[in-house]
Amino acid sequence: MTVACYTRVSTAKQNLERQLTSTKQYAEDTLGASLAEIEVYRDKSSGTNTARDAYQRLMSDAEAGEIDAVVAHEVSRVARSITDLERTAERLRELASSCTSSPSRW
Repeated sequence: MTVACYTRVSTAKQNLERQLTSTKQYAEDTLGASLAEIEVYRDKSSGTNTARDAYQRLMSDAEAGEIDAVVAHEVSRVARSITDLERTAERLRELASSCTSSPSRW
């Protein structure tokens, strides 16, 4: 199993540590992933669109079948737009990846 932990902050001055801790802990405790099974994706940019390096890499890896589950600290980390969030969740579901926000489901 490969679990993608997606983290995003809006500015370079903000810290990703709280999100990293939360998503990794959820992946380990709830999904049963080992540290070796966790891939971290980090963006430091606005969530107003999906033109973000780590987001694009996450979706590319999901398309390649390399991800079984995606965990985010909260859904707003993935996308600020409801439309973008819906598209992302739907595409991941089509690819048989589960979408999870720690601590609750999407």
